[in-house]
Amino acid sequence: MMSLKPISSSNLIKAFLTINLVLLSLSIFNASFSHRTLIQTNFTTTTSQYHFADPELAYKILTQLDTVQPWDNNGWNKTYATRQYRSAFFGLTNDYKYCEKHRAYFTNNPGYVFSQVNFMSSFDGLVRKQLQAIGNDIMPNTTLGVKPKSPRAVDIKPEVNLIVTWGEMNNHRQPQTQYSCLGQMSNHIPGLKSIKTKDNLAENIYQYAANYQKTNRTQCFQKLFPKTFSLVKEDQCKQFFEEFNSQEYQRKKADQKVVYFRKIGAELHGGDGVFAVDDKEEKYIRELYQNGELCGQIRDNNLMQYYISNPLLLNGRKFDFRLYMLIASVNPFIVYYHDGLLRVSLTDYDPKNTSRASLLPNGDETDTIIRRARLRGKYLGKTADELREEYMWSFERLQDYLLENGYTTDPNWLENYLRPELKKTMAHLIRMSRNDYLKVSSVYELQGLDFILDENLNLWFIEANPKPAIEEATPHSKELFKTMFLDQYEIVIGLLRSRMKRVYEYVNHIVSREEAGWSSVDKIYIKNLNEKKAEFQQVIKNYFEPEFEPREGNSFTKIVDENYSGVKRYAGLISEECL
Repeated sequence: MMSLKPISSSNLIKAFLTINLVLLSLSIFNASFSHRTLIQTNFTTTTSQYHFADPELAYKILTQLDTVQPWDNNGWNKTYATRQYRSAFFGLTNDYKYCEKHRAYFTNNPGYVFSQVNFMSSFDGLVRKQLQAIGNDIMPNTTLGVKPKSPRAVDIKPEVNLIVTWGEMNNHRQPQTQYSCLGQMSNHIPGLKSIKTKDNLAENIYQYAANYQKTNRTQCFQKLFPKTFSLVKEDQCKQFFEEFNSQEYQRKKADQKVVYFRKIGAELHGGDGVFAVDDKEEKYIRELYQNGELCGQIRDNNLMQYYISNPLLLNGRKFDFRLYMLIASVNPFIVYYHDGLLRVSLTDYDPKNTSRASLLPNGDETDTIIRRARLRGKYLGKTADELREEYMWSFERLQDYLLENGYTTDPNWLENYLRPELKKTMAHLIRMSRNDYLKVSSVYELQGLDFILDENLNLWFIEANPKPAIEEATPHSKELFKTMFLDQYEIVIGLLRSRMKRVYEYVNHIVSREEAGWSSVDKIYIKNLNEKKAEFQQVIKNYFEPEFEPREGNSFTKIVDENYSGVKRYAGLISEECL
């Protein structure tokens, strides 16, 4: 199958465009520039070229073309959704005309998109520092993470073009109306339910794998996710208890003590809601479900997942990976991979020990140990800094360990195996979840993904974290997160500026061709309006204009781009027979 090149601005608009527009000239590809210089370049010589001869007419045209995309309001009924969208959220008003005001600001000041990054954020600490490194903190006292005394006192300023909040704005504000307007990027994707909760993730993986099985392509999707049963679903519940009551389970239990984890299906991450099925837990499960007789009747959101009983150990300790996936766009999907860190338990692994501290390297026990070392000067004979170095490893340190201990002889194991497998898993996650997202161009999200390796170096995906914690535990991790956040904004702002450049050009095009204008004092006409609306939907789809492409040294690697077709859509990670 031939790959298609992404639609470019010139192919889409050049056929209609009869006026010559001055293209922006950016020197953003010099890696020696600071990120602030890189993203917020001074456009004093070019932004003056960006203006509408009649801003009010441009506003009216965009009002007709930029329509709100329908979605299910988080699955809420209309009454509950309305109540939520009127509720307090970090001191912000519930202005249903906000996106109209934002549109008016753009049409009166179109050049600001290309010269300013104006952000509002509920974050403090590292995230806010990195935002301040690339943009203007224009609402510094109104949206910090504590609800103010007057919870609905402040409007979002219309010139905000980057919204970064800990809480999901779509739970409190209606996208495309109260926030996440056309000229903005906001950092949570409405509808990300397919991978952000354990139950939806497990079910989507189950169905996705079944589709490959039906078409005899099981080789396309193997050994990715530990076998999982949703006890809410009667058929899966019965399958689980058939195994649970078997002699094979008793044999495995005698051999390895823990065979399953019970997991709470929704809204818990970082080890919360995870219980090793020891004797006490087994008794609870059997009594709750009457040994399977009540399958289909108990509505508790429980998952039963096979425990990886042969984890690879580092110096006798269990570990997991935390790496990062940037969904930079969902209209269409543009997704990036970023390295992360290993989190290594500070206690020796004992397969017979069913405590959380032994089984979960990212649990509370690690924080407790480091806290004790900080308070006492040392704990377990080591300082807090020394313990942090033991807790967080780089990917390169893992490769050195595997080479030194004979697990691999490949000095390029990271590039030849680990990173391609991680990237392939991400591509599959997007494929299995893509239909549940609100398809608008103004949202993005950074996800933390957790994996483990077994002693045979098989990679297992565990879960996705929509609000990944950022731990500046070591100099390496601090630098990694600093670079990751800055490079993320280069990508996100590049897509925003590319999109708004096309919007600007398209509005000017239809005005210059006299295909839109004033029909009376306050009314306008647009020739072939439905046709223009369809063209506009193509204009606002995300792809990079050449001058806004991320520089070559950006630390993210693109792994999905739906502007392409065939194997190129997934950067060659998924073979043609598996598409």
